[in-house]
Amino acid sequence: MEWTRLKSHWKLIVLLMIPSAAFAMLLVQASKNQAIDYLEQSKRSAMREMSEQAALFVRDHMDRAADLMLDVEGTVLQDNADKEGLLSYMETVAKVRADLIRGIVFIGDDGDMVGYPESYWPSFAEKELSVIEAQPLDRYPPIDWSPPFYSNMGKFGLFSTVTMISKRVYDSDMNPLGRLSMAVDTTGFLNKTIAFVDDYDLQVLLYDQNDSLIDSFITLGSNPLHPLRQSNEATRSLPGAQRYFQENGFYYASADIPAHPRWKIVVVSDLEAVERTFRPVTTLSVVVLSVGIVGFMCIYGIVSWWFTRPIRQLTVGMRRIAKGDLHYRMKLERADEFGELADQYNAMTATIRDLIANLQATEERKRRTEMRALLSQMNPHLLYNTINLIDDVIDHGSKEELHRLLESLGELLRYGLDQRRGNVRTLREEIENVEFYWFIVNQRYGQRFSLTIDDSARTHADASALKLMLQPLVENALFHGLLPAPDANGVVTVSAERQGDALVVAVRDNGVGMPAEAATALESRIAAPEELEADGIGVRNVHQRLAHTFGASYGLRIESGGPGAGTTVRIHIPYRLEEGERR
Repeated sequence: MEWTRLKSHWKLIVLLMIPSAAFAMLLVQASKNQAIDYLEQSKRSAMREMSEQAALFVRDHMDRAADLMLDVEGTVLQDNADKEGLLSYMETVAKVRADLIRGIVFIGDDGDMVGYPESYWPSFAEKELSVIEAQPLDRYPPIDWSPPFYSNMGKFGLFSTVTMISKRVYDSDMNPLGRLSMAVDTTGFLNKTIAFVDDYDLQVLLYDQNDSLIDSFITLGSNPLHPLRQSNEATRSLPGAQRYFQENGFYYASADIPAHPRWKIVVVSDLEAVERTFRPVTTLSVVVLSVGIVGFMCIYGIVSWWFTRPIRQLTVGMRRIAKGDLHYRMKLERADEFGELADQYNAMTATIRDLIANLQATEERKRRTEMRALLSQMNPHLLYNTINLIDDVIDHGSKEELHRLLESLGELLRYGLDQRRGNVRTLREEIENVEFYWFIVNQRYGQRFSLTIDDSARTHADASALKLMLQPLVENALFHGLLPAPDANGVVTVSAERQGDALVVAVRDNGVGMPAEAATALESRIAAPEELEADGIGVRNVHQRLAHTFGASYGLRIESGGPGAGTTVRIHIPYRLEEGERR
């Protein structure tokens, strides 16, 4: 049909439809571009912060490595003649900090060598020894970090790099005794930085003082891939990598490690990550505006002011919301389709606001819970007191007692730091962990107190339990129940019973107790929202982790018969048997 033969109202519809459609497309594109610009700026800011945090994290580990070097140097000066003692101390340091230290060696000026692993030095350490020999140790600073190189001593073998940290050792008369060196796992540094990249798709690169690439990781979400040797020649040097990122539209942020040997952390992401983030919002905007265009066509078909007025109002509302103003409400008091459209649009924006707020609150609670769980795994006071206790046992105790202390400390560290199996363990593992903990703290207090594991607890040893749920409660019973009591014969008892589909584990003490009102108040505080939190990470952290893992109906119940009658804390969790333990 020719254009001249069309009726006027169809011409009007066609003429108005074209600019309306063009306007809608421009609005969507403008909104998308503005949102992408905002997300780009936010991501650049987040990446700068992540790179700085990662740099500080690596610097902290480098400082710890330097401190360990000084500790080992003191042992060299003290036990240089006792090769077995020196080797034993090197082995202890390397095993305790296996994530950081892969090997230790002392090369005397007389040619004598003591090193851990003993089988590696000097049989398989030709490359490492050549690096140590090339290090200039007669200049400032006294501790030298070698350029990283691939070594079998790394955590991932030939796919990981190590750096040799070395210093010259002098006696009290400043006579040189030899060289002390440690193999530090630089791939481990980079692996640790994954904790700072959250849910981004990123690549993390580490460069040395000569702007040469040391190693790199690629992350998908919060899951680190195997550390890969960089295949792109453009990123072998930092200046070349920066040019490559700028030319190919990559985001990147770098931060210096403010300590010798002046390494640099670079975090990289691409533009498509931002577009993927915005894609669902774009789709929603296209759908909503498409409906608006259809309405436009119907309205302009009648060409009535009664229809054009709500169109203008809806357009204003859509523009405000498309710009990100989710608090804007469309005020259209009508009983027809336009009024319903405004109500649904207001409901949709309210739902989006609620979802965003709930997501932020959930993520914040998860972050706090995981951080407190990490803090509860590594009690610095326990570690410090245990080291002091071991020092006393070395001077005054027996060899058997020293071995038991070291074994207990090692088991505590192994259990607390093991993340491979998640947070759900068996009650048997929890009991074993508490027994190791009790042996250490009870040695500190002269074995004044007793820990009793009831047969009922061992009967249900194969049942599922939350990792580190017993240790904080036993520790709380000792320090707040038994130590303040005048009676030195304090006892902490752990028992368990099955109640229907639930397992109830009780931790009792015969200490000072508390009034029933105080127990009720404490139970209310540990279940209060995090904003009202005023306590530490012990009992409250256990309750929050139980509720987070098993559901809000599970957690802790606190009972006390009054002052002097002791306190009982009951753990309520679902009764389940771990896979492989079901009968």
